[in-house]
Amino acid sequence: MLRILDRYVLREIGPSLVIGLGVFTFVILLNEILRLAELLFSGGARDAVEVILNLLPSVLCITIPMGFLLGILIALGRLAADSEITAMRASGISLYRLLRPVGVAAVLTWLISSYMIIEVMPDSNQRVRQALFRVMTSRAGTEVRPRVFYDKLVPNIIFFVQDIPSNSDIWKNVFLADLSIPESPRVTMAREGKLVINQEDETASFYLRNAEIHQVSYGDPDDYQRQISAEVLLPLPSQTFFPPNDLDIPRGARELTIDRLYNEYINTKQPVYLTEIHKKFSIPFACFVFGVLGLALGIKNRKDGRSSGFVISIAVIFVYWIFIDVGENMARNARLSPMLGMWSPNIVLGLTGLYLLVRNAREQGSGPDFSRLWHSLARRFSRRHTKQQLARGKDSRPTIVLQIPRLNIRFPNTLDRYVSVEFTRFFFLILSALTVVFLLGIVIEILPSVFTNRIQGKVVFEYVVMYLPEILFLMLPLATLMATLVNFAILTKTSEITAIKAGGISLYRLSVPVIIAGLLASCVCFGLQEYLRPNANRRVAELRDEILRRPPQTYNVLDRRWMMGQDKQIYHYAYFDPRRHKFSGLALYRFAPENFGMNERFYAEEAQWQPAKQSWKLTKGWRRHFDGEKKYERFDVLEVQDMESPAYFIKEEKDEDKMTFLELSDYIEELKRSGYDVIGLEVARWAKLSFPLAAVITVLISVPFSFTPGKKGALYGIGIAIAIGLTYYIATRCFVFMGEAAMLPPFMAALTPNILFGVAALYGLFNVRT
Repeated sequence: MLRILDRYVLREIGPSLVIGLGVFTFVILLNEILRLAELLFSGGARDAVEVILNLLPSVLCITIPMGFLLGILIALGRLAADSEITAMRASGISLYRLLRPVGVAAVLTWLISSYMIIEVMPDSNQRVRQALFRVMTSRAGTEVRPRVFYDKLVPNIIFFVQDIPSNSDIWKNVFLADLSIPESPRVTMAREGKLVINQEDETASFYLRNAEIHQVSYGDPDDYQRQISAEVLLPLPSQTFFPPNDLDIPRGARELTIDRLYNEYINTKQPVYLTEIHKKFSIPFACFVFGVLGLALGIKNRKDGRSSGFVISIAVIFVYWIFIDVGENMARNARLSPMLGMWSPNIVLGLTGLYLLVRNAREQGSGPDFSRLWHSLARRFSRRHTKQQLARGKDSRPTIVLQIPRLNIRFPNTLDRYVSVEFTRFFFLILSALTVVFLLGIVIEILPSVFTNRIQGKVVFEYVVMYLPEILFLMLPLATLMATLVNFAILTKTSEITAIKAGGISLYRLSVPVIIAGLLASCVCFGLQEYLRPNANRRVAELRDEILRRPPQTYNVLDRRWMMGQDKQIYHYAYFDPRRHKFSGLALYRFAPENFGMNERFYAEEAQWQPAKQSWKLTKGWRRHFDGEKKYERFDVLEVQDMESPAYFIKEEKDEDKMTFLELSDYIEELKRSGYDVIGLEVARWAKLSFPLAAVITVLISVPFSFTPGKKGALYGIGIAIAIGLTYYIATRCFVFMGEAAMLPPFMAALTPNILFGVAALYGLFNVRT
């Protein structure tokens, strides 16, 4: 039966546990959402909600033990800081007595975590895979935009639509290339067309009107086939638009129950299945390990119990999950037994916790107290130094003292400095914690590839370091938001806000240093975005390719091998060497603007740029004209001047997060001239001005909320911060999706979240009781 002491300790652990669970779950889930953002929001709100809800069990399996450790350290740290642990010892209560409430909390969290990882997680992980597969296979048919080459909608088919009138599903000027036989492509050009999807029959096809079909073998260009049709219906593979039954998606090891994992291990003897079984028991058992370790570390008498508990919990969590992930990957690769790989972190940390607990529970020895000796020596030295100074003053000559009038600077005053110091302390503490948790997710994601591909440690270290600008860019607004709420919530709980009001100082004036800190954080975000983030993200992409053992990616538009020219022509090529300005396997299609019929087509095995003549030298090819009389000719060498220069083709394809604002603006203009869709990039360009303002916006909106917790303190402030931060990030992604879907102008899609939250902040500020 729980006694008063047990209930008291549990009440201290509970709120901290819930807040820690919320913070860790939010950060890890945010990492997953950002990684899957494009798929989630392109699949619609329903699929996005389904994926996020089904991701929660796998995240909670990790964050429940993490939150439990944080709850113990913060609760016991507060008791130790307020000398309540000392009072318990003085009353004859042993530290072992505290194992009872800690054990009760550990059992409850162990049961919940075990249920999640054993019963809920296999099916939820499978539903996530099914939803993502459904999104990937069904999204393509609803995203056709004008002047964009689509090469992934249907296997081996490239199509291009020059124009789509508003409020119409009819495409104008359609170019379609069937590359099922690469050496003999079938090219279709049509005046009108559309994509026809029959949901009942589960069929899909291209319907084209006023079409020309051209087919020729590059090996035998004399045999050329041209067909003109009023209507053409081209069937498409149905599985592209209608995913197969969910049951057809095989389950991986993490999607299997314990019974099926054991059967698979018996049949295959693969260590991955036995490792997964041990994992399902070792991770929930960490609640007991963290209970003992948290009790041993939390009973130390610290002046700032909650803050130190937060730091210690982050350090322990990082070490534990790195060790368990390393052990899991070594066990999966048969370098370590599954049992030892999954249980060694619990064994090591558990024994460490027991040792520390036993040592702390002993009575203090009678040896010398070196800390008191040190302070005594320091006081004696200080008194001797003061006497020496006075003696020198008596013997020295008279000195002239000039009194300079003190400047009366109203900002920053003592209160501003006090608020700023407290805010800065919480800000860096929270930012460090969020960064470490985010990094933990990054490291856990790449560790399997590190072990499989035998990647050196310095590569992993560089990858983590290069990832820091991106993490700081994302976490700065959230850290600013949390620090503001925690800072003012603590001032409210300690009645300092009441004293400040009684002194005639308005809450608006009190918030000035924090708002300035938000502006500085926004400036830092913009600096990271413009100066550190682009180069760092490029290096991260290179290192990620190395870790995953993927072939180096050129990130070049030319890898698409299809481009729209500036003069009513379409280019297709096998390879382009940007250094030598040389094409291999170049095909060009010229069309008439009035009916989108083909006027000319030629093919060359090679094409070399001639700078002196400002022309292209084509070798070993053929050319056909279709305007008027049909003209056909072969050539060994042909000079062409009505093609774009090499500079037109040398365009690096970069992600928006690898470019500065000006670089992205120039890149957008280049792609517009090449016929590529730039709506998403336009949204990203405006977001580069909008997102850095998130820090100051979140500060403004957090100020009114900061004074609402009353005596509930910092934990309540962190809970509000999680709610506001989650709302802001989701709103940002939703409006970005609306902009990319052309539902809103790009600048409105990027700026609307800040506008909405800014208006809400002003409303809250004007209505707060100052």
